[in-house]
Amino acid sequence: QIQGLDHPKALMYLDVLKHKKPVGQSVAIIGAGGIGFDTAEYLSEDLSHEPTSLNRKAFLEQWGIDDTISARGGVQGVEPSHKPSVRKIYLVQRKKTK
Repeated sequence: QIQGLDHPKALMYLDVLKHKKPVGQSVAIIGAGGIGFDTAEYLSEDLSHEPTSLNRKAFLEQWGIDDTISARGGVQGVEPSHKPSVRKIYLVQRKKTK
């Protein structure tokens, strides 16, 4: 059990991703696995616009993927275009070991 989980500002990932609860400008995500990383990725975007994960063209541009497959592996010479995060996000591991 983590102290402070009962605080009104403490949210579970489903509160954020499914129930769209409001999130502040500075966020600590406890759990650096797949769900934690995906939640951080989601929160780093401006949620007043369509997420790049739901827009094929924007997703390919963001990650530097050439969908014409004109370069070997589809990425040679393609520069990703990442926008800065709209939040300060801290992603921390839950476990004590590496």
